[in-house]
Amino acid sequence: MRCQSCQKGRMFRSKQSSFERLLYSRLGLYPWRCAACMSRKMLRAREEQQTKPSPVWTG
Repeated sequence: MRCQSCQKGRMFRSKQSSFERLLYSRLGLYPWRCAACMSRKMLRAREEQQTKPSPVWTG
C-alpha cells in the first residue's frame, strides 16, 4: 500500500484510540501510518490490502 502523502509503499496499521475503535471501525475505517513520512490516514483496511491478485488454483 502506498502513502498518499509521499507516494512510498511503506504503510502499516497504527494503534487506535478508544474513540476511533468505537466510531471508525463501525464504518470500516482503520488508522494507517507511513513509515517514511509518519503521516496518519484513516483507510478501509479490507479494500486497500487486496492489492495482490488472488491465486488461481489449477488441479
